[in-house]
Amino acid sequence: MSLANEESRALPRNKDNGAGKLYFVKGLKKADEMPEILRGIDRDATLCVETHSLEGFKALRKVRHISEFGPEHGEESSREAGRDWVAQLTESVLHCTGKPAWQSFEYRGISAWWFLEIIFQEPSYLVARRQQALAKAVSSIGKGMPRAPRVSLESHLPMVPVPPPLPTPLGPRARLKQQLAARRERLKTWRNQKLRRLAQLRFLARLRRSEVLCLIEHENLRRHADLRDGSIRAVLPYAEGVIEGLRAALGERCTVLPRRPPNAVFEGWEFLGPALPPLIYKPLPPGFEAALNEVAMLALPVIRDYFTPATLKEVMVFRLAEYDFYLDLLERVKPKAIFAYNWEGVFRPLVTAARVKGCRLVGVQQALGPYLHALDHRETGYIGPNNPQGFAIPTKVALWGAIHRHEFLEYGYPPDSIAVPGYARLDNHFHVKDNKRRIRERACAQLGLDPNERYLLFTGQSRVLDTIILRAEHFTGALRLLCRLANEFGFRIIMKPWTSDDMSMVERAAHANPGVVYVAPQNVLVANADLLAVSDWLVGTFSSIIGEATLAGNACVLLNYPESRYYFDLPHVEHYRAMIPFVDRPEDMESVLRPLLESEPARTAVVDRAQAAMHDIFGPCDGKAAERIVNLVLAEAGVGPHA
Repeated sequence: MSLANEESRALPRNKDNGAGKLYFVKGLKKADEMPEILRGIDRDATLCVETHSLEGFKALRKVRHISEFGPEHGEESSREAGRDWVAQLTESVLHCTGKPAWQSFEYRGISAWWFLEIIFQEPSYLVARRQQALAKAVSSIGKGMPRAPRVSLESHLPMVPVPPPLPTPLGPRARLKQQLAARRERLKTWRNQKLRRLAQLRFLARLRRSEVLCLIEHENLRRHADLRDGSIRAVLPYAEGVIEGLRAALGERCTVLPRRPPNAVFEGWEFLGPALPPLIYKPLPPGFEAALNEVAMLALPVIRDYFTPATLKEVMVFRLAEYDFYLDLLERVKPKAIFAYNWEGVFRPLVTAARVKGCRLVGVQQALGPYLHALDHRETGYIGPNNPQGFAIPTKVALWGAIHRHEFLEYGYPPDSIAVPGYARLDNHFHVKDNKRRIRERACAQLGLDPNERYLLFTGQSRVLDTIILRAEHFTGALRLLCRLANEFGFRIIMKPWTSDDMSMVERAAHANPGVVYVAPQNVLVANADLLAVSDWLVGTFSSIIGEATLAGNACVLLNYPESRYYFDLPHVEHYRAMIPFVDRPEDMESVLRPLLESEPARTAVVDRAQAAMHDIFGPCDGKAAERIVNLVLAEAGVGPHA
């Protein structure tokens, strides 16, 4: 497993301490943190940094951003490399069991490995990405130097050894006190388990048999204003209109349950049933702890910056408790079919339980992005009569477009398990585009905008968690350019922040350009479809909102800067290149965007080209995707006219 060496061994090194040293500073460090970090490092060394902004760094010494060495078209995909590492880990034979990892966690006839496996996917990608970039940095910076660069991985985490405390001898009274405390704790645990089981039995007793079962996470629901009458309704993005359609078709014969108690009222979702009861956590089955410890040791070089071996045990205990309850739930409700979004992620135990119980299950594609890391398990195969420990997949997977069908077939999914009904979230955009002028006026009234102005929607994302998508200077530089063009061509800019964005940076941009930049606040309940009826252009980083904007008639430009490529990787982003113009370097943004502002025929031509090319990615885009998914679920359940 090549990633198991992590960066320090995977990169070229030179024992010579002379000129040409390359130091990598891990983490989103700021310039004012660097003097302490750089103490003792030669002035002629080059720094490779992951920082959110290079401002202030160049005064310190030679500095390069790691994204400058990110992936280019035609190079190996880091996401594929990370997925391949997880596949190798999955097939690694454990000493403690004599079996591959995926066959070392047999639980009630299935493999519980798949409940755990997804936790390795993102760290393996991040490590593979960093390895690839640093190897390129060494090669690039070392070219032409008298000595190859020396790479030092500087994490600067406090590593102060603390000696373990010496055990304190206990007297007879102290030992008795300790034993009594342990007994009380065992009694408390036993009582809690009994109470939780009673809560589960009461919950199950309230449920009736249903033709179709849906589970949701209420945190995924979004509240939108209906601009026709001002009412509010909740929607489930990525499956918009599907569960509502199932309820309309089946009424009480479709049961919809939230995993956790909702913390708000969700208009239009009054049919939500009771939240799932507390889970019952049990000790790990015999042999699991030893197998988990061995897996943790195999994976430690990759996972060490992201979670601990104890995390693996916590995840396994939680997922097994979920799986046990889902078996009870399905035994009680006896659904003929289940509809699931995020089936490859949080609902993995539900999918496995459904396949064990013989329930048909329709899973919907949730993302445009790099889903291969969660879905491609061709090496071990998929669950079935001849492979009961394989990766559990739905009996039907509802995909967006033909490109995704081709990819899933490459992953080894049975052809009869794949349907291509389209992207349900685009249905509303299809209907809005036919009434764009009227919706535009109402959306402008809701947002306090002048409907007589023209608008450009900026959806560039600056960061996600501890990873940047647009460096701060590139984010603000793009906005400065847009403001200059807005003043030249007489349009206004709407910024649509993402929840992970640096809002102070967004607010500074708005305050610096009053009357030109408007920030759409997060608490204004305007749906994307309505917001995109207001704008004529969209400039942003990679997201499925590009497809939404294209269908709504916006001319889109994708900011594909080095740091964006470094974050997203290439293969799935490149799907868009046939649709819309790309800006691969910050200095090219004006030359790409200006023709779309100068000429309405040029803008319209870009929209027409994008709309003609989008069907391979997003499907029919005819406003009927949710209806087709509903009919697919009904057919799987064997109910209704489409059975």
